[in-house]
Amino acid sequence: MAVLHGKPGPEPGDQQVYELLRQLNNDWIVYAQPKIVYQGREHNPDYVLINKHVGLVVLEVKDRTRVLRATPTSVTVYRNGQEDKEESYAELAKRYAYVVVDRLQENENLRNHAGKLDFPYRYAAVLPVTHPDAIRILREAWGDYVLGPAELKSVKFFEDALSKIPIPRHRWNLPLTQRQIDAIRATIRPELEVPGGKGVYDQQQEEEAFKPLREIQGESPKGPSLFQRMFQISQQMPAESRALSQAHHIRLLRGYAGTGKTDVLVLRAMYLYHTYPDIQILVTTFNRPLVDERLKPELSDASERVDVKTFAELCQDIRKVKYKSIRPQNTQGVLKNLLSDGSPEIQTLIEKYGVDFLAREIQWIKEIGVEQREAYLERERTGLGGVSGRRLNRAMKAEVYQVFESYQQKLRDLPAIDWHDLYNQSVRILDGGTPPPKQYDAILVDEAQHFAPAWVETLRRHLKPGGHLFLADDPSQGIYRNYSWRERGIEVRGRTRWLRIPYRNTRQIGAALSALIEKNPEMLTLLKQEKDFEVVDLSHPALRDGELPELHEFDKFTDEVQYLMQRIKEFQGQGILASEIAIVHPEKYVRKKFEVIKGLQRVDPINQTGMEYRVVIIPQVQLFFRRNSVEGSWAEIRLKNLQKFYVAASRARDWLILSYSRSGKSDALPKELLPMLPAVAQHKHTG
Repeated sequence: MAVLHGKPGPEPGDQQVYELLRQLNNDWIVYAQPKIVYQGREHNPDYVLINKHVGLVVLEVKDRTRVLRATPTSVTVYRNGQEDKEESYAELAKRYAYVVVDRLQENENLRNHAGKLDFPYRYAAVLPVTHPDAIRILREAWGDYVLGPAELKSVKFFEDALSKIPIPRHRWNLPLTQRQIDAIRATIRPELEVPGGKGVYDQQQEEEAFKPLREIQGESPKGPSLFQRMFQISQQMPAESRALSQAHHIRLLRGYAGTGKTDVLVLRAMYLYHTYPDIQILVTTFNRPLVDERLKPELSDASERVDVKTFAELCQDIRKVKYKSIRPQNTQGVLKNLLSDGSPEIQTLIEKYGVDFLAREIQWIKEIGVEQREAYLERERTGLGGVSGRRLNRAMKAEVYQVFESYQQKLRDLPAIDWHDLYNQSVRILDGGTPPPKQYDAILVDEAQHFAPAWVETLRRHLKPGGHLFLADDPSQGIYRNYSWRERGIEVRGRTRWLRIPYRNTRQIGAALSALIEKNPEMLTLLKQEKDFEVVDLSHPALRDGELPELHEFDKFTDEVQYLMQRIKEFQGQGILASEIAIVHPEKYVRKKFEVIKGLQRVDPINQTGMEYRVVIIPQVQLFFRRNSVEGSWAEIRLKNLQKFYVAASRARDWLILSYSRSGKSDALPKELLPMLPAVAQHKHTG
C-alpha cells in the first residue's frame, strides 16, 4: 500500500482516484489536498506524489461528464444547464507543478550545479468520469497530460499510466535518493523539519504524528463541528459501546532511546492543534527537564490551547482545590534524615536495606495502596525479584514496615507529604466527586513507562468523553517502575506501533546501545514480556554515521578527570557549546569534579529520559553497577543498573565517551558492559 497523507475531495471521481492511489505499492508517497505556500500565496493541488523511480507527480482531478471543446489553455463544458468555459485542467496541473518545483529549487539539497532540480517532475489532469470521446478531444488540445477512465480501470493500469506521463524538458534515469525524498517531503510539509536543524522526521514518524483522530462512526475529521458532534454522540451511547469506541482513541507509540518518540509526540500535538481549532490539548510527562527544555519550548507557539505540564503540576492543581499549596518531600531525603536522627534500630535497618531500595519499597506501598501493616505483610510483592523472582520474606517485610512507620511519622512531624502522597491525594479528591480543574479533548503522554496505574487513572479523569489518549513509552527505560499496560487499565493490543530507527543517535552509538539490550538476558526477558517486542533497525539509510563510542581505562580517578577535562576543551574548540556537552552520572561527587567548566551540563540519569546532548561523557562507569544494599535480588539490581546506564549513554547524539579507573579489585569493567566492547574504540591510559 502507498503511504497516504490527507483526505480526498468530496467528488465521486476524487474518491475513486484516492482509492487507486491508496492501493499503489509502498514506493509511492501521496499527499492529498496539500497546502503549498510560495511567495506569500497559498496553492492547493489535488495530489502531489513522490516515487523514487518516477519522480514528482502533480495531479489535478476533475469530475466533468460533458466536454464540448478544448484549446491548449481552456475547456468548455456543459453543466447546470449551460456552457461553462474553464481553464485547461492540464494547465492548472502544470501551474501547480511549477509552484512546487520553484519551491523545491529553494532547497540547496535538491539543486544540481546548474541550480536546477536533479530529478524529474510530471503533471496531468485526471478525469475519472469523462466519456472516452471527450478524452480524445482533450488529448488533441493538451497532449498526453490527460488520464481518463481507461487509465483508471485497475491499479496496474493507473500505475503504468503515471510512469508514462511525459517529463517536461528533462532526461533522467537515476532513482531519487532518500535525502532527496526527505527534502521534498519537508518542502510539501515544512513542519516535518526537526527543530534545531536535526534533519527531517522519517516517514513512519510522519504517519504516526499526522494520523487523524478516528471518529466513532468511522468518518474522517472535516472540521471542529464534526469533532464536537463526536463528543455528543459519545455521551448518548451505552457504557459498553462507549468503552469499545474509546479504544479507538488510545494509541501506544513504542521505541528505544533515539527513535524520536518525543519528536513524534510534539509533531502530533501541533497537528491536532492546527487540524482541530476548537479542542484543548494536554501534553504531560514525569520529568521536569523534559518539560522545561524540550516540550514547552517546542510547543510554545500553541500555548493558547496546548497545556504542557509535568504530572506533578497536574496533581498540584487538583490538590489546590482542597488544600494549601505545599512542596512535597523527596523520599530519599527523608530516609537520609532518619539515618542521622532516627532511633538506633531504624538507623540499623536503613543501613541494612539501603536508602534507594527502601525508597522504592515505600513508593510501591503507596502506589498499590497497602499502607496497613497486615495488608503489606500478606500482599505478594511481585516484581521485586525482577526476572529471577526472588522476594522479601515475611520477617524482612516486617523490618521494612518498621522503617515505613518511622518514615510516615517523620512526615507528620514536619508536617509534610511526599510525592506519592501528592499523587494519591489527587486520586482521592477526584474519587470524592471533585472534577479536575480542566478537562481536555486530547492528552499526549511522553515517557509513559514511568506512569503508575493510579496516575493513568488520574489522566483519564482529565479526558472529556470520547477524548484521545496518545502514549509514548520505552520499556527498556523503566527505571522508576515496571507495570504492564493491562495493569494500568489501558488496552493497547492492536493499537501499538514501534519506532525502530534510532536516528537521534549515530549508527555507531546505536550499535553499542543495541548490544547492551540484545545480549543481556535479564533485559531481553523483561522486553519479551511485551508481546509486540521489536529490535532496532541499524541498517536503515536514514541513520547518520559518526565516530565509534570510546571507552577509556585509567589507573586513577584523578587521571581520568584530567583527561576528560581536556577532551571537553577540545570539543569546545571545535565549536560545540558547553551546554551541548553533558557529564551524566548518578553520583553527585563525580559530577562535581567538572563544575569548573561554565555552562557544562552535569546531570543525574534518573531524570534524563527524553533529553539529548551532542556529547555525552560518562566517567566512573563502574559505579553504575555496584550493589549498595541487600535488595532481595541481585538480578533486579543488575537490571535496574543497566537501565540507568542505558538511559545515560543513550542521551548522546554524536559522541559517547565512557571511562573508568582501576583503583581497586571492585573497579574492573562491569561484565554488563562486555557485550558492547566490539562496538567501541578502547583506549588504555595505564602505567
